[in-house]
Amino acid sequence: YNAAISACGKGQQWKHALKLLAHLEHCGLKPDVVSYTAVMQALVNASQLNSAFGLLDRVQEDPPSGGDLYPFYHTLLAACRRTNDERTSELQRRMDRLGLSSTTVVAKYMIDGKEHRQVNGMECGMVDDKVEDLYERVCERTPYSPRMESVPFGFAQRKSDRNQINSLKYHAEKKALASLLHHAAPELKIRVDVKVCVDCHLFFTHAARLLRRPIHVLDTSRQHVFRED
Repeated sequence: YNAAISACGKGQQWKHALKLLAHLEHCGLKPDVVSYTAVMQALVNASQLNSAFGLLDRVQEDPPSGGDLYPFYHTLLAACRRTNDERTSELQRRMDRLGLSSTTVVAKYMIDGKEHRQVNGMECGMVDDKVEDLYERVCERTPYSPRMESVPFGFAQRKSDRNQINSLKYHAEKKALASLLHHAAPELKIRVDVKVCVDCHLFFTHAARLLRRPIHVLDTSRQHVFRED
């Protein structure tokens, strides 16, 4: 069911996503966090924010057991920020009351048979320099531009645009890609323990075309393959 609901999000088939959710429950199954997050993604992709808030209220009344609800809430928060929805601040307050915040992101990848890891943020090392070079190339040679809605709302309220762009630039996934390229890895394969953010998704889309190489990213929701064509 979760895979089918996720597919609806890509095709903006939000009504079908809601029907699948209802059918899941009709069969005696209880939706989990992944189910609700996939439906939320389908709703925001189709700009159905009122329905998305209705789903939010439903989840608040009967939260699913287990799993981190931050991606579910953040999917709606990012959409509200992108559209300047007047409910953005109230949604952030809801998240604060529930203690929902992003967890430490870890991106994993293999070089010469050994696992390496990257986390968000600058480290003042070789990888940072490689990220800077890669980011500059993608910005200059492709239509990519930073998606500021991927920055945590509280951080965006306090920081300048430059600080926000630097935050996006040094996401763990981008650092992992830069490291793979630096070590001339034969395959660009990355695993990340959260859902890939909108900004990294766009960045990898353009980077794959610029590099003329496929990039594979496995996140908590699905396997992404960014094609070179």
